[in-house]
Amino acid sequence: MKVFCCLVYYKNHNTNGDKFEKRGKPGIFLGYPQGTKGYKVYDIEDKKMVISKDVIFCENILPPKNNKVEH
Repeated sequence: MKVFCCLVYYKNHNTNGDKFEKRGKPGIFLGYPQGTKGYKVYDIEDKKMVISKDVIFCENILPPKNNKVEH
């Protein structure tokens, strides 16, 4: 089990052929999706939900309190 709401970096698959595009994007871990392998992540930059298998957890770092999760 991973720490809920910890900082994660997930693999960016939307590089559009640009080799200089960022490969890892920051997000907030929100749990495990039902019926799917992977992790549920809230993308901080794009403000959207993402399900990804390629995730690096920073369990000792919690996101700043001024980043509000919008639905």
